Amino acid sequence: MNQTVPSKRNRINAIALRNLVHAIMEGPHDYYQLAEITGLSHSTIRRWLTPWRHQSGGVPRLVHIAAWHEDDRGYLTRPAFAYGPNKPNAAPAGKPAAERKRAYRARLRMQALIHATAGAPR
Repeated sequence: MNQTVPSKRNRINAIALRNLVHAIMEGPHDYYQLAEITGLSHSTIRRWLTPWRHQSGGVPRLVHIAAWHEDDRGYLTRPAFAYGPNKPNAAPAGKPAAERKRAYRARLRMQALIHATAGAPR
């Protein structure tokens, strides 16, 4: 569903909206940081930022993806938003499948070597 305005069912108060706008104007923050600053849920932040990220009906884009933050596994998958109509940063390119598979096989070899040497009597 492509929404141009946030849902009326999930209303946020004026203080949370003020904090959201202020945080976005301060600098790049991802969904989780914005949720912590405003006290709103991650999904509410996402629902409010979606229409602000897209240009519609002659209204310029209000928010853009300024950077990408690492998730818990160390991958750059969390977009960080900032104020301004700038062009959004592209998502970082992942590693090719051959390179990922090569690293995986190297980890398996290292793990087998550790298990082989740990079980050997001295």
